[in-house]
This record gives sequence, C-alpha cells and structure tokens, in this order.
Amino acid sequence: MEEPKPVREPNARKILEIIAEKFETLPFAERQLAKETTLSDFQRKVGLRELTRNKILHPYPFLQEQKEAVVSQAEKTVIVDGEEIIIINQ
Repeated sequence: MEEPKPVREPNARKILEIIAEKFETLPFAERQLAKETTLSDFQRKVGLRELTRNKILHPYPFLQEQKEAVVSQAEKTVIVDGEEIIIINQ
C-alpha cells in the first residue's frame, strides 16, 4: 500500500480495510485477497483498479526468471532447525 487515502467506491473501501488488517505494508497476490473477502471477482477487480488508479496500491509485475518464463512463489514460512522443518504459516 502506497499511502492510505479516503476512497468513495465501496468495493475499494472494503478491500482497503482488508489490506490494512491482513497485509499491512507487505506485498500480496490477488488470490490471497480473494480468500479474505466475499466480494465477487468483478467487484474485487473494480475495487483494485480504483485503488491502483488513485495510487493507493502499487502493482508489481509478474516475476520472470528467464525470458517468457513465469516464476512461482512459495506461500509458506518455515524454520529449518537442524533436521527438523517447522511450517509457521500456510
């Protein structure tokens, strides 16, 4: 989130509340946001577009390791303690 500003669009306002509560200043994927809200795909996209247009959110491009190849990102935080691997979140 770039900087919090008041927004008029109700879907954008709901999304902004969820971002502030769940993600704060951390990057997140749209699919993570979808799990946290009851908004339809259309409502979510309208809200995200409004937040991006007003420079409240800053979208990151897809990660690419090689030309035309998309990189996957893991969604788990782990602690490796010797032989033991502890998954903190999923």
